[in-house]
Amino acid sequence: MELYSRRKFVSVALTGRDELTAKAGLDDGVHEVQVIVVCRATTAEIVSAQAEMIKYPWNLCETAGKAIALIEGIKIGPCIRREVEKKIGQKEGCTHVADLVIEAIRGIIQARYRLRYWPTTQEERIKMVQEDLKETCFTYSHPELPMEVRGDWSEGSLSEEVREQLKQHLDY
Repeated sequence: MELYSRRKFVSVALTGRDELTAKAGLDDGVHEVQVIVVCRATTAEIVSAQAEMIKYPWNLCETAGKAIALIEGIKIGPCIRREVEKKIGQKEGCTHVADLVIEAIRGIIQARYRLRYWPTTQEERIKMVQEDLKETCFTYSHPELPMEVRGDWSEGSLSEEVREQLKQHLDY
């Protein structure tokens, strides 16, 4: 018998020449929350952040969700999780909104990688990924171990349709 279930989603779109828009949401039956985080693709600065509290258990939850605006202007980089938690996740904010902002930021980081990597060759892309993610996990902390590419990520993981749209959008 299942007593609890939570669904999360994250999506990131290129919504302007230098703009990434991340949407992240969760639904656990008690809470249904969505955040939208807009970031400059080149600088990683958060230019806009909104929370939509769709379903929540207490009248004060909606007020707590408004704290998300406090992350506007910060730059995504080292210690971002701590900064988000401090600004919007503790006594004056909402833990679910802070969680979703972190998920949205992870999505933005992945989207920025794709923008950076997609015009490169597979060999260049693998080298860049290994350098960018050096010492972030087991795989990237042991260069002495043999690595084999799995899946299509090394090919850029973008459909031909999306590649063509990017070429047009970014004037490649």
